Amino acid sequence: MRVFNILNTKGRDIVCVDRTTGIREVANILAEYKIGALPVVDSSGEPIGVISERDIIHAIANDGTETCSKTTEDLMTHVVVTCNADDSIAEIVELMKKNNFRHLPVRGKEGLAGMISMRDVATIRLLELEMENETLRDLLAADAA
Repeated sequence: MRVFNILNTKGRDIVCVDRTTGIREVANILAEYKIGALPVVDSSGEPIGVISERDIIHAIANDGTETCSKTTEDLMTHVVVTCNADDSIAEIVELMKKNNFRHLPVRGKEGLAGMISMRDVATIRLLELEMENETLRDLLAADAA
């Protein structure tokens, strides 16, 4: 199973923000789209960071209401780790575990192709296991007949 399988299932729509986007607006976008993270892109659409719910929560815990006056650049993760659509799910799981994050921008031939989450990975893996289980049941039933 590959990353493109996840993108084909969930869609390739991606919402991005820039480094000057205010944290209140970021929170509104996350809530509106029911997502946990956003890629931060420069004027050419190149990813320069990721801002997540966790980033905002940690900032609120440390700075309280002052967090709302900050920008994306103040809170975002500045090191962007991405994957490619043809990467395997196993590789992605290891990458996410190793780096302790739950969201991963996907690079395409012409910039960002989507964003996947650990939930997306778990969902597709569960579907894959269900299909394997059904195949095994069918094989056992055929052998028994």
